[in-house]
Amino acid sequence: MGLLRLNLGAGNRLLQYQLYPEGDPTLLASKYVEHDLMQHDDAIDVTHDLNVTPWPWPNNRFQKIEAWSVFEHLRISLFESVEECWRVLMPGGELHVKVPYWRSSHAHLDPSHYWHGWDLRTFDVFDPDTKYGQLEDFYTPRKWRLLSRDFNDKHAQSGVCVRMRKLVDDAQWEDALSEERAMPGFVIWLNGRSQAGKSTLARGLQHLFPHAVVVDDHNLWHGVWEHTYKRLDAADGVEGETLFEDERPESFHRDFAIECARVAKVLADQGHMVIVDMIASPQARRDRIEQIIKPRWVYVKREEGEYKKPIFDPPTKWHCVVDSDKLTKKEALTTVAKYIVHVRRKLG
Repeated sequence: MGLLRLNLGAGNRLLQYQLYPEGDPTLLASKYVEHDLMQHDDAIDVTHDLNVTPWPWPNNRFQKIEAWSVFEHLRISLFESVEECWRVLMPGGELHVKVPYWRSSHAHLDPSHYWHGWDLRTFDVFDPDTKYGQLEDFYTPRKWRLLSRDFNDKHAQSGVCVRMRKLVDDAQWEDALSEERAMPGFVIWLNGRSQAGKSTLARGLQHLFPHAVVVDDHNLWHGVWEHTYKRLDAADGVEGETLFEDERPESFHRDFAIECARVAKVLADQGHMVIVDMIASPQARRDRIEQIIKPRWVYVKREEGEYKKPIFDPPTKWHCVVDSDKLTKKEALTTVAKYIVHVRRKLG
């Protein structure tokens, strides 16, 4: 279950990588799932005709999909192709697409093309913030945020390259989070000072454990907060306010650790493995977090580097400790991953 990325129609453009090439049975390896129409290489993991839907992957499976020179070869429409990508991507997942530009001769020379090119603005229809997306919003309920669009070669202008992020509304988010879980939810809290390496650990852990939900100061307000925390408030009849008004932060980051703890509790109660990437200090704040939820504390220790002095008091207890001054990034990730495997085995 460590395969986070999907390479559609791989051909000779194989993207797979192995995070732990030497092998460790306690860890989940991460690489691309290599797909193609036929088994032309031993590295191809899945063979499937993409004209046949649904595609052979479950909902909310991948964090990233590469579709490089694929959609023009399919008989199904662009809407059908993009909607299948939306289905198998996790909320917030990205789709990277390359398709022929309609004015290029390359779009018409290849006899295997069913579709002869698109425009730079074609994918605007999927983004509700674009003019085209607002005028033609009825085409599909599955929406995206356009991150970039350009020619793959500005001189030749043979192909259009587009990056999009999957968007979900409240009902779609609820569907994504309501899948049955095999074990109780739990919280891994990465605690340490600024520049200790918490964010790098969080990203690495989500590569190893695809369905873990990361709660940090980036995605809390833009995803989890909007669709989980505020929904509880509305259900409680306090639309626009929090259930804990006495702890409502007056600014974006004030007492943010408490906000993370509240959201982590909601997600853990739903059966999710939650990774919190947030400084929790001083000890009084950690005691308050303990009252909200009992996290597994991972202390990311660091005393050297750009910031040599800790900006908070070290915790009096922890379940796992990572010394960033002595361990490489890979060793630190291995340490925490092994601890998470231990917790999962203990729970289920």
